[in-house]
Amino acid sequence: MSERVPPLVTEAAMVIALTASVARLFGKHANHATEVSTHGRSRTDVCVLAGDLLIAIEAKLSNRRRAIGQAVLNRYYADRSYIAVLDRHITVELTNEARHWELGILTVSRTGVAIALPAPISSPDAQLRARVIGSVFA
Repeated sequence: MSERVPPLVTEAAMVIALTASVARLFGKHANHATEVSTHGRSRTDVCVLAGDLLIAIEAKLSNRRRAIGQAVLNRYYADRSYIAVLDRHITVELTNEARHWELGILTVSRTGVAIALPAPISSPDAQLRARVIGSVFA
């Protein structure tokens, strides 16, 4: 009997789907944490440490502009920054905006998570990056 995937009606359900896909997307030795305090009062939905890469993921069901704003800020500490959206919400406009801000896009569906647009490498602040890694993955 196959495992039933819960409907993706909350951001929490999206985060569960994302964390279940970390190893497949970023490598079997990738480690992750959720609701990570990163800068100021901000929290990143999912942080992944894959080898030497620190990856930030912002998941949003509907407010994609807010996800983009948060993901842009995540570039200050993360090597790659993604927004995660439901697969039915990806558009040419969203993809173009993500490219403009140098973000990647992950799509989430009942069947899994996919990289729709790979995130380019950022140039994060070395001290902020080290602080996040030390506080979360040490």
